[in-house]
Amino acid sequence: MRLHSRLAFLPFIAIIVSSCSASRMLKTPPQVWTATSYQVLTDAYKQKKQADALCMPTSDFAQKKQGYELAMSAWTAVRAVGTPARELGVLVSKCAGLYADWITDAELLKDVTLKGVAAAEESGANNGDPLACYYMAFNKGIYINNIGIKAIGKAGAVVDILKVAARLPDTDQGGPLRVLGILYLRAPAWPLGPGDQDEAMHWLKLAVEKYPSHPQNHMFFAEVLLSDGQKQKAVAELEAASKLIASGDWGDYSKRWQAEVDELMKRAKK
Repeated sequence: MRLHSRLAFLPFIAIIVSSCSASRMLKTPPQVWTATSYQVLTDAYKQKKQADALCMPTSDFAQKKQGYELAMSAWTAVRAVGTPARELGVLVSKCAGLYADWITDAELLKDVTLKGVAAAEESGANNGDPLACYYMAFNKGIYINNIGIKAIGKAGAVVDILKVAARLPDTDQGGPLRVLGILYLRAPAWPLGPGDQDEAMHWLKLAVEKYPSHPQNHMFFAEVLLSDGQKQKAVAELEAASKLIASGDWGDYSKRWQAEVDELMKRAKK
């Protein structure tokens, strides 16, 4: 994927992510409640609602960029008045990943993804929050792709993050499961990395069984089936993925995913 792909040796993390709510993040007042603080929170709430609507997989590049900027502005303002903003930080991380997944400028991509990682860390990833861990892994994956082969040693850390994220498997219709599975499949095996064919088969089969409505679950399962020599089963999964892409609203990802399906189908029919 420039998957999704972006990763030079691990094109598995930069995936489509689902919308998450940030509705509770402004309920705790600042320690010193002032007219200025109230106005900051009111403005931030408006920006949050706008960012929530813009940071969607189906949004175009300009909308993703605007959503990221609004979320970052709101998060920065709320933190400045001393108000906890965990869910807003998670929204920043989600928006950062969605925006960065389409950025072509290397320096901008690096800046946005590192801010996405930092927002997730501050908003619960360091304390084992599954949703924050998911978006942290999303941003780390795009960043890893940006720095290429130098990132091989970081893949194990991403596995650990995704295992925490997998405690909330409903995110993006099995997102943590499929991302963990494709990481195990595409990462170098020990001693260079955490690659493991059996683990890949386990997680990707689980993703497609529990969440059959997401095209990437079928695409990734087909890929591990191909690596295991099960071409007929892989073709069936790819056909299922193609139907889901054609019938769903996946925004700009539809063309990207269909191109990946076509490439896998060529491998399956050799």
